[in-house]
Amino acid sequence: MSLLRVFFRTAALLIAGGGGALHATLSPPSWYGEPGTTRQEFYFDTDSQSASANVLENPCGDSIVTVTLGPYSTGWQDPDNEFDFNRSGGDGAWDLGMGGYLSVDVPFAASPAGGGDWYRVDFHVEAVAYDAGAFAVLPGFHGEGHTARDLAVSKVLVEDVPPLASWEGLTWTGYYDHVTSNEVGFRVQAPANNVSVVDNLEVFTRFTIVPEPSSATLLVVILTMGAAQQRRRA
Repeated sequence: MSLLRVFFRTAALLIAGGGGALHATLSPPSWYGEPGTTRQEFYFDTDSQSASANVLENPCGDSIVTVTLGPYSTGWQDPDNEFDFNRSGGDGAWDLGMGGYLSVDVPFAASPAGGGDWYRVDFHVEAVAYDAGAFAVLPGFHGEGHTARDLAVSKVLVEDVPPLASWEGLTWTGYYDHVTSNEVGFRVQAPANNVSVVDNLEVFTRFTIVPEPSSATLLVVILTMGAAQQRRRA
């Protein structure tokens, strides 16, 4: 770790102080609890870089978060260490370093789509992260394996750390289309030029089966188009 990074980290810790976290959904999606939905929450209460969810409401299987650390990461933040990044009541956090990320795999359905059908998967991803200006910045969201459509992000203050820092709650919403497997992935990642510290991660999903148009329906469409062309020629 560079001397400059040590200086920045020490300054930020003096601002933030110690502490630990509150396990509460920032604002669950309106469809949470309906059939076909899942919920998984990760507290980061150990230094394991591959961990199961602490809270799991998912009949389709376990959800795993994988931690990949980038340059200048100081790794897992111990809530019992007053010099580590933690918020009040927290169980632990990850300093991801530059470009480091959290990758989550979520089984959302009992089996892959079949017979030409596919899934639309709505997602609602929440993270609590540390914002300290030049010392640490908020992470971003990336789809894994699919393009995130109608992606939107919102931010809410979770804990103020006077005078210059805060813990912020981030929520990303959107959906994946044309999913044929029964598992999807999400990534929360620090920017390439700065570090991010994430204290908590929660993921909700909901799936809808989209049937493939039947052969009969396609035949009707083709015949209708053909008849229309003949009328135009006449």
